[in-house]
Amino acid sequence: MISGMKIFFLRIPAHTRTSLLLRPFFFAFVNPAVLLLFFFLVWADLWAQPKQQKEHALTDSLRAWQHRLSSDPRNPRILNRVALFLLELGKPDSALTWLQLSKKLNENDPETYYLMGRAYHQKGKFGIIPIEKLLALLKQDFQSKAIRNFEKAISLKPDYWEAYYYKGKAHLKKGGEVHFQAAVEAYRTILA
Repeated sequence: MISGMKIFFLRIPAHTRTSLLLRPFFFAFVNPAVLLLFFFLVWADLWAQPKQQKEHALTDSLRAWQHRLSSDPRNPRILNRVALFLLELGKPDSALTWLQLSKKLNENDPETYYLMGRAYHQKGKFGIIPIEKLLALLKQDFQSKAIRNFEKAISLKPDYWEAYYYKGKAHLKKGGEVHFQAAVEAYRTILA
C-alpha cells in the first residue's frame, strides 16, 4: 500500500504536491476507511447542531411566551402559544394542561381544539416503554380524542387545513378501512 501511495503521490504535479501535504484531508482520499469515518463524523456533527439549535430556540420562545403570560394570565391566545411550544418540545401532557385552561376561557377557539388534537395525536406515538404501560396507553385511545378535537376545530373554522391534515394522520394511525377512507376524505378536502 505504501508503494502505491508513493506512485500516486509522484504523479501529482510538484506545485500541487506541497499544498496536498499541508491538507489533513489528503490521507482520507487515499484510505477509504478514513474517508468514510470523516464523512460520518461530519454528518453526525451537522445532524446534531440544527436539532440542538432548534431546541434552544424553542426553549427561549417558550420562556418569552411564559413571561408574557405572567402579565396576562387569562389570554387564551398566549396560553395556546405556550402549549404550541411545549408540543414542539415533545411535551404533550404539559401542553394539554395549558390547553384545558385555554378551553375554559374560550370555548369557541378553533386553535385550542386543533392544538388539543395535536397533543393527543402526539401522545399516541409510543417509543420503547414497558408492555404494561403500553397496554394502559392503548386503552386510552388518544387518536379518537385527537380526531374529536380536530373535528371540533373544523366545525368552528371550516377552512382550517392544518386540522384536516392532522385529522387524516390520526385516522391513518387508527388503521382499518373506515379510518383509511376518512383520512382520504380529509386529505381531499385540503386539496379541493
